[in-house]
Amino acid sequence: MEWKVFRTKCEVLPHPSADRLDLLRLDGYSCVVQKGLRQDGSIVIFVPEKSILPNTPLFESYRPYLTGSEKNRVKSIRLRGEPSMGIILEDQKEFEHVPLGEDISGLLGITKFEPCIPAELAGQVINPMIGGFHINRHDCEIAGVNLDEFEEDEEVFAFEKIHGSQCSFSIVPGQDGQDQILVSSKGLAGKGLFIAESETNSYWLGVKDINLAEKVRQLYPGKFVQVFGELIPVQFLKYGKVKPTVLLFRVEVDGVNLSYDEIPQPLKELWVPLAYRGPFNYTKLQEVAKGKERVSGKQLTISEGVVCSPVKNRMSKGKNPFPLYIKIINPKYAEKTEKEDLEAIS
Repeated sequence: MEWKVFRTKCEVLPHPSADRLDLLRLDGYSCVVQKGLRQDGSIVIFVPEKSILPNTPLFESYRPYLTGSEKNRVKSIRLRGEPSMGIILEDQKEFEHVPLGEDISGLLGITKFEPCIPAELAGQVINPMIGGFHINRHDCEIAGVNLDEFEEDEEVFAFEKIHGSQCSFSIVPGQDGQDQILVSSKGLAGKGLFIAESETNSYWLGVKDINLAEKVRQLYPGKFVQVFGELIPVQFLKYGKVKPTVLLFRVEVDGVNLSYDEIPQPLKELWVPLAYRGPFNYTKLQEVAKGKERVSGKQLTISEGVVCSPVKNRMSKGKNPFPLYIKIINPKYAEKTEKEDLEAIS
């Protein structure tokens, strides 16, 4: 989702596992609050994770819940199993003229946190000419506030959610018969930027490790193809890997998002592990999200969770449609990555 601080209407949902808490839907984000604190349809200001707050009295009461060396960064936490993806401010009269959904971060002095990029992931950034082709990006929404997007007993896939760095790969056909290979990260691709081919950049090394360009050219000659995958190993979940490689999870051909059933075998062999196929059942999927990773075949570490999508790919039904992918996080993974935040609010 696009980072921004914005005014929005609350949609209040019951918390699935806590009688004294409510779950708010805020234009794709979710936030956990005390039951009855917010009314359905009331307007608030939402400040999402990855926000750096200024040192002003307005934010002083939030300091105990912030992270970073200066205790000024908003981070997603988990309350009774559901993610709370930011903080909520009371609406202010001075912003009543600002349309709902418009970014007001600058008016509040809030900036976006930009982490340092590890050397192996950095590279020379390029902005090539790609004609009229549009490079998409991939986002995965949180499960809690998006469960009603699925039809009752709709057939779904649940693939293992990989702890890595999203890799965007594209082949853009040229009028002269020569195509362009474009490789990028999630953040750069969202800005229409790409990484120059390199013998040291991990994204390029991962793509070359699985011979992705050669396979896509053979399968889809002359087509505009986008492939999304997860670069591993990154950080603490390495899946037994030493050198960079990429696991695939989405393929688009000439703008059409292919179902896993339509993926040819050479690409299926590079796919993230399939954990479940069957009717949509949130309780069942929560169980599937638990346990050990399936990538190595050796259960070396915990699984991050699963990503659920319809067997027949489609957009969401809400007012701001998005390709329907939702993530369900393994509670053990959440405990490992969010321990400090949980201790701060206990």
